[in-house]
Amino acid sequence: MATVKGDPREELKMMQEQMDRLLERTRDQAIDSSSDEGGWKPPVDIFEEPERLVVLMDVPGLTEDAIEIELDGASLRVRGERALSQGGEKRTFHRVERSCGTFQRVFALPAMVDRDRIEAMCERGVLFITLPKLAEEV
Repeated sequence: MATVKGDPREELKMMQEQMDRLLERTRDQAIDSSSDEGGWKPPVDIFEEPERLVVLMDVPGLTEDAIEIELDGASLRVRGERALSQGGEKRTFHRVERSCGTFQRVFALPAMVDRDRIEAMCERGVLFITLPKLAEEV
């Protein structure tokens, strides 16, 4: 008679947990890629202070005029474009490492944000978006 080592139910449970983790990672990647489309993805920091949320986005080489910010329902959408080449002369590139092209980042806004008082400014290559909290949330 053959001897079975270990509990097959435990092995099945471990396999199920591994599959769950794999599916969760795949789902997260699908959500990220569908909401953040474009040629490059500027890095973002989002943090909370007592009276506001703040979004900091690295957009070197862009001015405020080159960035579009809009509220779309419960989402904050930031779009823009950075050209590969500055200037009108013809160039032959031998190496291109800086990200360029269009970008779009979409962030869900929590209910606590006062959508009428959102402010944005671009300074030294960093986009600052201030999302004040509603008075009753402070």
